Amino acid sequence: MPRTKRKIIEVTHNQAGKWLDVRNAAVKGWLKLAVIVICFVIPGLLICFGEDAGFVPIKFLFSGGAFGERGLIVGGALDQPSLEKEIFIFAVSLMFILPAMAIAQKLSRTIAPHWRRPITIGSLLLMVHPASVLTIYSYDISRYIHAYGITKQRMIGLAIAAAGYILLVLFVLWLLRSKKTAMCQ
Repeated sequence: MPRTKRKIIEVTHNQAGKWLDVRNAAVKGWLKLAVIVICFVIPGLLICFGEDAGFVPIKFLFSGGAFGERGLIVGGALDQPSLEKEIFIFAVSLMFILPAMAIAQKLSRTIAPHWRRPITIGSLLLMVHPASVLTIYSYDISRYIHAYGITKQRMIGLAIAAAGYILLVLFVLWLLRSKKTAMCQ
């Protein structure tokens, strides 16, 4: 092989190697950013296209429809708006959002500082979904207790709602607590 071709191949290999080498700091940063984007895309898609479990609870709460007069359904069927369906949606929402946001937040501490604030704000915006579902659930439990009295199961429902709020508040505080998130600066 002629010397010039070898030189071209060697230079090309060295240049491509920099961008394909995972040990390279620039590549690591972009890979981490790609993982963070995926952490936002998956819960975001579930919220946008999730029918009853998606954007509907947020719209229902902020439009005031959650506080209007509507029936109380207690059955475990997921094809109608029931207390069990609300707590199920809350649990599934937490199952997707909390780990994704925890991963995104941990990775954001290792990349360029100018990305930290948008990642934290995006995480807080995604937390609106479980908070909305939990608020609707709490309001429905309180309506149910007001209409039919208090029982052990209804007290357990209130305890689950209180634990859910505590979990959400602790997670939001964890998101904001670090000076590296740039929200406190």
